[in-house]
Amino acid sequence: MHPSLLLLPSLLALALPAPLQDDDPIDPAQRERVQAYWDQVAEMLTTHRSVAQVFPADPVEARLREQLRALQVPQFLLVEQESLRDIGAMLAAMTGLPIVVDDRAENEVYDQGLVFDLAWTQPASVETVLDVVADLAGEEVAWTVHEGTLLFTLRQRTRQPVTHLHHIGDLVGLFDVDDLSTMVQENVNPEAWEEDGVWIEPVGPFLLIGHDREVQLEAEAFLAQLRAFRTTMSERPSFEPRPATGTRDGTLQLLERVRLAPRFEEAPLGEIAAFLQELSGVNFLVSNEVRWELDPEYLSFSLNLDERSVRSLLDLMTELSEELDWSVVDGVVHLHTRQERRKDSLFELYDVRDIVLPGDQRFSLRPDFEDGDEVYEAQVMEAAVLEDMLRNTIDPQSWDMDPSNSLRITQNGVLMVHQSPTVQARVRAQLKQLQAVADVMLEVQRQRRGR
Repeated sequence: MHPSLLLLPSLLALALPAPLQDDDPIDPAQRERVQAYWDQVAEMLTTHRSVAQVFPADPVEARLREQLRALQVPQFLLVEQESLRDIGAMLAAMTGLPIVVDDRAENEVYDQGLVFDLAWTQPASVETVLDVVADLAGEEVAWTVHEGTLLFTLRQRTRQPVTHLHHIGDLVGLFDVDDLSTMVQENVNPEAWEEDGVWIEPVGPFLLIGHDREVQLEAEAFLAQLRAFRTTMSERPSFEPRPATGTRDGTLQLLERVRLAPRFEEAPLGEIAAFLQELSGVNFLVSNEVRWELDPEYLSFSLNLDERSVRSLLDLMTELSEELDWSVVDGVVHLHTRQERRKDSLFELYDVRDIVLPGDQRFSLRPDFEDGDEVYEAQVMEAAVLEDMLRNTIDPQSWDMDPSNSLRITQNGVLMVHQSPTVQARVRAQLKQLQAVADVMLEVQRQRRGR
């Protein structure tokens, strides 16, 4: 059965019976047979057919990707470099890796008139350097592992779509099927879904995805994240601040520790970035959009301030400029426009049933509530009111500036937020306050019933 499941969408539609809806005019016996079929398919796939099993990685490719993460470039300097091919040759000489730039990528950079300027004095992984070079090379250029080489080419040529069914039957009770499809596209390599030859669509208790192996693996991991959240919904929601982990948090902590008394007089942004890079030991990157699209007034600063952290200074600079923003990705500080998609944006799920659902809903408001307790008025506020409150009180401008930012509450009381880590922390703090209000309301109702 398994090979028949990995077919093109048109053939798949012919091979598999359509799932039944509750209002389908069909006899119960037929409904039961069709449901049993889908249950059998789901069980076989979820037990034996992960993406890694169906599409195992090529050993050469796997070894190359390990080297990309393990090897570091001690420093990287580009001065008015116009040839992507020359940059590739430079990286190949520095790392000993087979880095190739094809004619399409080279011509794309030349046609755009791009000039590469980069002065990194701190070590970075080869993977991070490749990502940054591709980023500076424009939207159409990307790198991939191909035939034992690290190839820079046009983005549309990096995809080698394969078809895979991802089981979602255990998630549709919590999320709408269309929501799941949208969530995958918004959080798994968002730019990659705009390319030709890829697709995603619900088929029975599955999402049928046609994409390359890497995206398939990311989609599988994302759905596993949703399942992990689902298991936490039997516990009391926790909105406590999360401990710092990973490269990004370590970089932010370093930017907080390093301090200076800013003394700048009409200093260009590039010079400030270079100074802060040398001071903090963290690589800085000014995006092409900042260099080319912003007016000069947004690219120079005059500051005479008391001592503060580098992180505080970056926050202040972005507050002084309506167009400038910053974020940290892979240990690199990115200075970019507010209109650019933030690469550090996070997708978070929050259990807000205690806040938005009335007590007579099927979901229990509190897992520690005693059996037999009845709560009918424990709703703190309606979901739409909570959505508006969070949008209007937490960095209101940011929600419309980045097209990837979103906030919505499902009918089952799950708050879905796609935003920067800073905004996510503020959302968590606000929900903690509202949870305290819900606790008070529940306690009052306990006392009333006890009279």
